[in-house]
Amino acid sequence: MTFKKNIFSVLYLPVVVLLIILSVGTAGYILLEGANFLDALYMTVITLTTVGFREVVELDLRGKVFTIFLILMGVGLIGYTISTFSAFFVEGGLTEFMKGRKMEKEIKRLKNHIIVCGFGESGSKIAEILSKSRRKVVVVDSKFISEMENYFYIVGDATDDEVLKAAGIEKAYYLVAALPSDSDNVFVSITAKALNKNVKVIAKAREKNSLKKMKLVGIDEVVYLFDITARRIANLIISPHFVNMVDIFSEGDVYLEIAEIDVSKNSHIIGKSISEINLKRRTGLLIVAIKKANGKLYFNPDSDYVFEENDILLVMGTREQIEKSDEIFN
Repeated sequence: MTFKKNIFSVLYLPVVVLLIILSVGTAGYILLEGANFLDALYMTVITLTTVGFREVVELDLRGKVFTIFLILMGVGLIGYTISTFSAFFVEGGLTEFMKGRKMEKEIKRLKNHIIVCGFGESGSKIAEILSKSRRKVVVVDSKFISEMENYFYIVGDATDDEVLKAAGIEKAYYLVAALPSDSDNVFVSITAKALNKNVKVIAKAREKNSLKKMKLVGIDEVVYLFDITARRIANLIISPHFVNMVDIFSEGDVYLEIAEIDVSKNSHIIGKSISEINLKRRTGLLIVAIKKANGKLYFNPDSDYVFEENDILLVMGTREQIEKSDEIFN
């Protein structure tokens, strides 16, 4: 639930109880004693609060019995209502609500951010890695977990339109569906695409037969967990030193990333060679590969390679180096 719904759920029952007691008491004095509305409400309030002011309605036997019943029934319920309100304010409920309202306003100002749905083992790690790379992350989960306070977060059902809207889906760049079940990941992906047709969706899949279904509903990328696990284990056998090196960079102070530079958006480098743009000297980035318009990849291209219009450069470096390249290239 969002923070608005959270406060509503806490105070809803006490408010309803209070209104029911006041209504029963007021109606009772009107029907039994013929009192007008204001006098009947006044009698109900002074009875329930036991303040001891004078009675404005002369009570007969029925009125006295009703008053006894109202006191026995109402004082306990009034105590419950007061204690709930007190707990909400004393135990930090109001502070938490105000903090939540502030966060909702900050989320509304975000754009091109990443929404991670599901804060389990996968989702929490994804959020951590994205945060390390200085991406703006909004976490959505059905229950609050203390570690979520490291990010913008919404507590609620990710498949609910209003929850995704509260997370800023309409201005998000990516949505990661990392919920426990494949069916929920499919549903949240469909909902996200309906609310923002331009958002890129990456979904986690636990079952192999879910892969095709997820592609059919328009999910941009599907990550099959067991395939990733198998690849990692195999790579640890084939190239253990390389895998360990990547882990060191990923876990340490130096965090390496892969980024893209779209040549078509940088017309000033079309027709120039790698040596001419001198990317390594200017930014420190390494050109890992070049992706051609037909989808083919050229790894570790030669320095005399000449850039064509629809090329995509895949570069590797630190977040600082990538940010430096952002100042030079679009």
